[in-house]
This record gives sequence, C-alpha cells and structure tokens, in this order.
Amino acid sequence: MFNEKYIFHGTIIDTPDPSTLRIRKQHICTVNKGKIEIIKPADSLNTVDVYRDYTIIHLSESQFICPGFVDLHCHAPQYRQVGSATEVPLLQWLDKFTFPNEARCADLSYARNLYTKLVSRLLRNGTTTVQYFATIHLEATKILADICQEKGQRAYIGKVCADRNSPDFYIETTEESVRHTEEFINYVHRMEKGRDIAEMKALIHPVVTPRFVPTCSLDLLVQLGQLAKKYDVHIQSHIAETADQVAFVHALHPDVGNGRDVAIFNQTGLLTNKAVFAHGVYLADDEVDHMIASGSAVASCPIANFLFSKGITAIERFRRKGLKVGLGTDVGGAYSSNMLPVVRAAVFGNRTMDFVSIDRSIAALPEFPEHKDPDIDFKFAFYLATLGGAHALNIDTHIGSFEIGKEFDALLVDCNKDDQAFDYWSEDEKEVEESLEKSSPYSPRTCGRGSFQYGLILSIMFIAYTFFVGGNYQTFSKFYFSFLKFEKFKLSNEDASWGMILFWLSSSVGRFLFAIISIFLSVNICLSIIWAGALCLAAAWLTYVWIVGLSSMSLFLLGAITGLIFSPIFPLSFGYFNQRLNVIPMLLGLLLCGTALGAMSSNKIAGLVMDHDPNHFPTLLAIWILMATLLYIASHLVYFCHRRPSTDTGRECVNEEEKGVMMEITNKENK
Repeated sequence: MFNEKYIFHGTIIDTPDPSTLRIRKQHICTVNKGKIEIIKPADSLNTVDVYRDYTIIHLSESQFICPGFVDLHCHAPQYRQVGSATEVPLLQWLDKFTFPNEARCADLSYARNLYTKLVSRLLRNGTTTVQYFATIHLEATKILADICQEKGQRAYIGKVCADRNSPDFYIETTEESVRHTEEFINYVHRMEKGRDIAEMKALIHPVVTPRFVPTCSLDLLVQLGQLAKKYDVHIQSHIAETADQVAFVHALHPDVGNGRDVAIFNQTGLLTNKAVFAHGVYLADDEVDHMIASGSAVASCPIANFLFSKGITAIERFRRKGLKVGLGTDVGGAYSSNMLPVVRAAVFGNRTMDFVSIDRSIAALPEFPEHKDPDIDFKFAFYLATLGGAHALNIDTHIGSFEIGKEFDALLVDCNKDDQAFDYWSEDEKEVEESLEKSSPYSPRTCGRGSFQYGLILSIMFIAYTFFVGGNYQTFSKFYFSFLKFEKFKLSNEDASWGMILFWLSSSVGRFLFAIISIFLSVNICLSIIWAGALCLAAAWLTYVWIVGLSSMSLFLLGAITGLIFSPIFPLSFGYFNQRLNVIPMLLGLLLCGTALGAMSSNKIAGLVMDHDPNHFPTLLAIWILMATLLYIASHLVYFCHRRPSTDTGRECVNEEEKGVMMEITNKENK
C-alpha cells in the first residue's frame, strides 16, 4: 500500500493547534508513496476523477479521516495486568504485582504472544505511534520491535534498565544493562525499517530507558546518558510521579539537586531534547524551566495519575510556560489501552482544578468558585493525543495533522456501524456545516485564533501580493518590445522580434520546468526559489541599466531570464494560496480582481514611464519584484505566528463534543 496512490474524498478532521478543531468537509486528500500531496476543496466529483492513476476512496457522510493517536507512555509487558491491583501505592504495586508479571517475559513464547496481542489491539484502537517500555530482557524486547515492524506501527521501544531496588528474579548488573541497551540500539538501527536503513522514514526507534531513578544507580544513569549521546537516540523514564516515589528519590540522593528527578537526570546527561518523561505530577516551576531549556517533554497519563499519583499533571500551566506535553495510556497502571479514555480523562483532570472543597462536619452551603471557561476542552485534549504527542517526539513535521508534505498517518472513522457503542444522528451534519461556515479558521471571514486575525490578515496580504504579481508578467511582456526599440539600443525590428521570441520561448520553458520541479518539491519551495531568483534578476537589471550599461546581448539574456522566472509565478502562487487558506469563491474572485487591478495599474504606470524615460522601465520592474517578495515573506511570518504552539482561547470551530469512538484503521502500514 505504501507505493500506491490514493485519493480520499470526504471529511478531514485534525487539530492544527490546541484551540482549533479543523473540519474540512467535501475535500480531497491525495496521497502518493505515503505522503500527502494535495488537500483542497472538491467542487464536484469531476475534480477527483481527473486523477486517473489514483485509487479513489469516497467517504460517506458518517465517515471521516483524522490523525492516528500518539501514545507517549505504554508498558508493553503490563498489558495483561491492565487496570488491576490499583488499590495499593505505586511502590507496593511494583513489588507485589508488576515486577513478577514483567519477569514472565523471559519466556520468549509468552512475550511474543503478549506483544502480538497488544500491538494488534493498539492498532485497532487507532494508536499508530507508541513509545514502549519493554522489560530488562534483551531478546524479548527485540521481539517487540519485530512485531511493530511487521504490523507497520511507528514504535519507540526501550529495553528497561534496572540495577538496584528490584527483586532478585528481575534485576541486572550495571554492565549487563549498558551492554544489552547498546546491543538493542544497534539491532533496531539495522532493521529494515530502522534508522540506519530507512533514515527519516524509520518506523522503529530505539529508546534509552532507565525505569526510574529508584531502580537505577547513578553510574548506570551516567552510562545510559553517554549511550544516548553516542547514538543520538531518544530517552524515556518516569519523573515526579507519586509522593512515595518523590520521597524515595530524595532519600537515595539528597545531595544531588536536593534529591529531585530533574536534577539527577540533568546531571547524568539524560535531560535532552529527545527525552520524554512520564507523569510530572509533582514538578516544580523551576524544574519545568530546566526541562524547557533542555527541550525535553512530559507524557501526561491522566488515568494513572488519578489512580496512583493522587494528583494531575498541570498540562495547561506547563504548555503556557513552553513545555512540550502529550498523552500516554500508561498500560497497565491505567485501565485502558485506548487513547480515547485518556483524552476524556485529560478534560476531567483539568476540571478537578476547580473542585469545591466540602466541609462535612457541619451542614452549610458550599462556596462555589466563580465559573471560568475550561483550559483543556475536547479540542485541546485531542490535540495532545495527536499533534501534541508528535511534537513531544520531535516528529510534528511528519505526522500529527494533515498538511501537504506530511506523512499520511491516519485513521478512517465510521460513525454509523451496526455494532457500534453509540448512535449516529445524520441531522448533526447540518449543524457542523453551519458552524464551519461561521467559524472556519481558514476562512477570510473569521478571526482565526484569539485576537490574531489569521484568515483576514493573510487574505489581505494575498490580494496585495496578486496586485504586484499580476503587474509583473503582463507589463513586462507588453512593454518589452517597446523597450527593445528604445533608440539607445539601436536594434532593428527584426532583432527586436528575435528578442521577443526568445522571451516567449523562455517563458514556456519556465512553466514546463517548474511543472516538473513541483512534482518533487512543494509549491512553497518552488516559489521561494523563484522569488530568490527574481531578486537577483532585479539586481542584475539595475546593475546593467545604471552601472555597467546594456548591450544587445545582455538585453536579450536578461529578457530571457525574466520570462523564465516570471512565467511560473502566477500558477504556483494560487497553489500556495490554497495551502495557506481555504480559497472559497469569494476570496478567489478578490484574488483575481487584485491581479487585474495590478495589471491595469502597472500598465498605466509603465506607459507613463516609457513616454517619459524608457531607461526607468527596469527600475519599475525591480520595485514590483521587491514589493511582491516582501509580501511573500510577510505571509510566511503570519503563517508561522499562527502555527506556533499557543494556548490562547480562540473561537470554536464546532460545538459538538466528539464525532465517534468506533475506529476502522484502513492503513495498517502507518500511512
């Protein structure tokens, strides 16, 4: 399936930022070799049918595609005990239930059966990317990597390291732990879909995995930090999870950063920009600042936090400070391997911040706090489970949302199955459409996010941009012949005609050339190349006109280069507009009006210049190029500001809580 071409026609849902649920109805998404080529509105079915060599998948009204879930924290060997024996504190739970259960993975047939069931279940649940804790057993951990590769799940896998405070039947020496970790790193890198073979397309990644500070000596932590640096691999562990764990760490290392996890990981070289630490319930603000400075991330596990930590991860507070945060199931400290209960629990956890404290010693009315809008709603939580998790793993430029050039890591969800656990109401579709019409963040009629008027500002910029783009090509092609006949150059009609022929030939070559290049490079890159060339061209015109002097040869050469550069700008620009905005008919009309107005204005100005002093014609050309380039750069800045992580409260795109929980994964090969 990876090497085939697909078109999905229907509803596309994702969360480009925490405050926006982006729903693109009646869109097409073309996928070629696992990457998204085009996302655009489908005006009619004919729009889709022109792609003759693509397999077309039409989604019904009850179906949509959304990004696959990213589970940042899953203990693979604990799947069999998921949600059990949670009535005891964490450290007792580990000694009494978890360590004996994990030790069973020394039996490779048991481990293979367990891991096969787990990975299959996670894929059925819609989890396409997982960061796994395995066990201390090297061979069993290799089996987990093999299963993930076979089933096509993107997996970050760590062989657990523990050389102290563990039972005799489930412990390793420091030397064994380091040696086996390095062997596992090399094993994964040599896999068919490992990093050394597949490079950036790798699905399976090794992760340096000290279980947590209580079970790892400082010597082991230091050596693991060195391994992570040597191989440039990811790191995972637990941090500030429960009160008894925090107290234990302080008792073990009171002289290292006051016995705190963050200080210990920092001192041992494990606090890096590739590190994800689970829980973080009891992190202090200054520790969060250290994590932000290092680029590390937190995996919030709200269900397990309720059961063991007796607290919640301050997700909104951490993100507001700049910390990367995603979600994890924490199998088996939590009761579910499904990310949807985790998404709900993240919302519930945020609500507990405002819980009323009840004094039961007297019969009195409780004092209710003033109502405020929640910091984490269903959009924010869904973002954390998709793009937020990808950001924590530093792969948000590859997966987590639907953008041109990203990998098609997606789920196909059907809300109208006979055996599903909820009912589908077809009339809700109209409510969604009306809500989108009013508040799509990519429409020029909305304020986008918060006080930042993304759609409106970018639409105005694009209209101004078309004003100068429309003027460039048409004006030059109209007055170039007159400029060639300028008496200063002393060219005959025949020579001037050959100059025009050369210009039109180069224009045709330019369009054809960039039509080919745009197959391999994005529209954005193509336009950037063109405008960089246009700036050089403007500088060359000014240099030859005002300093060196124009000869017939340099005049013909500059004219040909002008045609080569100007001709592809207009078609590529409209592709660029469609990437940045939903180009609705009204906006399309305004863009075309901007082009026409620019052409008329520049023609008028150029005519006056040619009548007064033709020598200033290239100067006018350079000014038009400079203005269009500045607007192009400014549009990138606006887009960057819109895409940056933010927790500002914005207008809602929809008002419904969820679209469904029954997920049919049509892409088991991690498209």
